[in-house]
Amino acid sequence: MKINTQFKKLLIINFGMTIIALFMVACSSHMSEAYETLKKSELSGEELFQKVFSYEAMHAEHFESKLDLAQLYFLSGQYEKSLEYLMRAESVVGNAPRNKDGKRMIAQMYGTRAELEMLLHNYESAITYAKKSKSADKIAGLQYKYIEAHALYVQEKYDEALTLFDTLFSVIPESASNRDMRTYMLLLAKRNRANDCKKIVERYFSTGAYFLGFGQFASSLYEKCGDMQRAVLAAFLDYEYASCFGAADEYMFLKRLDEIEKEFVVDDAYKTYESAVKFVRSFFASQELEYELECDFFVKRYISAVKKSKAAVCTESDIKALLAVENYFSYFPSYYWHTYNAFLQVRPDAYKDFVPVLEKIIVLGNDNVFIADARKELGKIQGLSAAQSQHLLIPSEVNLALAQYARTRNDNALESIFELLALPDNEYELYALTLLRKQRNLLNLDDALFRRRANASSKLVERIDFILG
Repeated sequence: MKINTQFKKLLIINFGMTIIALFMVACSSHMSEAYETLKKSELSGEELFQKVFSYEAMHAEHFESKLDLAQLYFLSGQYEKSLEYLMRAESVVGNAPRNKDGKRMIAQMYGTRAELEMLLHNYESAITYAKKSKSADKIAGLQYKYIEAHALYVQEKYDEALTLFDTLFSVIPESASNRDMRTYMLLLAKRNRANDCKKIVERYFSTGAYFLGFGQFASSLYEKCGDMQRAVLAAFLDYEYASCFGAADEYMFLKRLDEIEKEFVVDDAYKTYESAVKFVRSFFASQELEYELECDFFVKRYISAVKKSKAAVCTESDIKALLAVENYFSYFPSYYWHTYNAFLQVRPDAYKDFVPVLEKIIVLGNDNVFIADARKELGKIQGLSAAQSQHLLIPSEVNLALAQYARTRNDNALESIFELLALPDNEYELYALTLLRKQRNLLNLDDALFRRRANASSKLVERIDFILG
């Protein structure tokens, strides 16, 4: 169980999907019949959680329910509660099923503890529990050796960490998380293993994950490998990502391109470098420039298609080109905004079909510069004014607000939902209204609803009464 902590803010706590998936994976034919029946029931996520919570409380010697709760609390970021239930599970580990499933569960218990100790900066403890996980089940526990490698890295035991990463990537590369790849590529770069590092960089690109500075890192690496065009394109990628969050300076970026061009040496290698600089500069031109590159790099394909979108000359082939690179740009709000505009140019009558593209911009966080425009476009589709549109919440935001209220019992967590419910009829309001009515008793919403009703508009009073009815 690996968690990409850099993008934790993008984690949307969906109790139904998380709990049911977690419990079905851990199902064992040798557990008590009652617990097996419980886990296979068709209860909703929160109901299932409450049933398992009650079951564990009434069965002090039951191992699996403690492990399930520990993992669930870990996934939802409640680390103190996770540690509590991990310790409970370990205290009755002798009651785990005595079969392959039991060994796997014990490995998961120690592996989760290793991950938890890592997050708490207890690196030696993380190593200890990672090794225990591997001892419990050589197959299921092997993935947790990645945690051991991270613990070695943060303690600056670089050679030991690199040796372990080399082994793990040769045996179970599919188990590597984005965090594993980031750390491994940094180690490879430290030891000047450029070609090995390039393989991991390109694999990381293909996951769609991104972090500020990755483009510059990749740019330096490509330059070391003699790939000048990719070096320039990767540097542009960092600019594009930063621009999504208001952290890029177009003037300074173009100035740097000018400086690079002046440094060119007249030989074949730098001629390819120069052509890449001119191609990237054309992205910022007020009119479309017919300038192409020979290299088939995903950044090049993105720039070519977006240039068409910005010039309002998109075709179906340009849309296909944009869709083909989505897996590389899934953390870029700009990608989805340009794709939405391309759709509008080519298929203006089918704008309702592009709603998921706009919703993805919102999923990428409130700090991105396209989010207000995305809400405005969604509101327009729903028949709302620009001002009303800013109170729209997509389903994942409603789910997140309810989860926050469930954790904190703070009425403020519900205020954005109330603002949504006060809007004229629309699909997003209907989703929230239906969900609150369904979750009313599970989340004990009545008191909060009555408090808000006392100072609500007539429309909101109507909606609250429906929930309470």
